[in-house]
Amino acid sequence: MSKSSKPHPTPAELDKFVEKAKALHAQMCTWGITLSKDERRRAVNFRPGGDTVVELVGRIADQEEVVVPGRTTDDMRESLDVAKRLRPAIGIVSGILQTLEDTARLASSDCWKTTTKYYTTLGRAAKDAPDLEGALKPAVEFFATKKSKPTPSDAKAPPR
Repeated sequence: MSKSSKPHPTPAELDKFVEKAKALHAQMCTWGITLSKDERRRAVNFRPGGDTVVELVGRIADQEEVVVPGRTTDDMRESLDVAKRLRPAIGIVSGILQTLEDTARLASSDCWKTTTKYYTTLGRAAKDAPDLEGALKPAVEFFATKKSKPTPSDAKAPPR
């Protein structure tokens, strides 16, 4: 079965999926953090391979009884553990997002391709039918513009 010949989900299936996604997001928001753009920009990037350095620095700091105000070495290790445990979920959710985006893109593409075929066919027929020509006028005007303005249904999901 080709990708474009897969059956479309029913409205009920989509509604059920969205409700499950909302519930999962609500559950995650009980412990998850949403950073602002500025906070995301200022966050320090964890270096690849840093796991072993975290353990080394933590062990030495504990041995030498070094204290950093506001954070313990246990806090540091717990943060590393949380980041590690979230990695599989990030991969899964990224895959879900990619599939959703690809499915929506292909559905939109199939829709638009079919719309343009019908428009072309109707446009040819309208040459001999003035009523049809008048009915198609909004579509003709739409296609005459170089770039269409997005409608509310074209808008991306609001930021989280």
